[in-house]
Amino acid sequence: MASFDDIQTEVIARLGGRTDLAVRSVRWINDAYFELLLHPRFTFNELDKQATATTVNTLKAYDLPSDCWFILDVRDDTNNTKLRRGHWNQFDARAITYGKPTKYVRFADTIELDPCPDDAYTLIIRYRKRPAELAAGVALATSREWDELITAMAATKGWEALEQPEKAAMSRQLVEQLISTRFDVQQLEDMDAEITIGVRFE
Repeated sequence: MASFDDIQTEVIARLGGRTDLAVRSVRWINDAYFELLLHPRFTFNELDKQATATTVNTLKAYDLPSDCWFILDVRDDTNNTKLRRGHWNQFDARAITYGKPTKYVRFADTIELDPCPDDAYTLIIRYRKRPAELAAGVALATSREWDELITAMAATKGWEALEQPEKAAMSRQLVEQLISTRFDVQQLEDMDAEITIGVRFE
């Protein structure tokens, strides 16, 4: 994969090779990078992690891993059940009850469980980690196939910031073409799915 320095050099070159973009281009590249990582069409397995936590009797809130960006899933591995996500407003409106947790809610850097655990249960928390912002010497968390898209998205943001709407529009068109030609990892892994014969309804 290209380094941040390679991408920055290419972005500045696409913006006409101006010598005054060293600082501003860092912001454009980071904006493009995080926008891509939040794109609903794509998953990034290299950013997915899981952690375990053991509940304590009558303890409702538990710290999330320090690198947690957002939660993908919480499972009570002891009871083989997936916890449903709730809202803190609903949690606060009810009296605390005790038992096997069936719901969770995130608040700040903790998750709260409902019902409040009445025993020790093992939780598995799947989450997306927050990558570091890009700068000289910082490696991208994404793999090689995303370098061109990040570069094109950053160049588009650069043209917009430089108030060049026509060039921004052309660059945005390139970004849309690049997105349309990319498959999500999960779509590619579906090729391994077993083909079955189903009933055809006419």
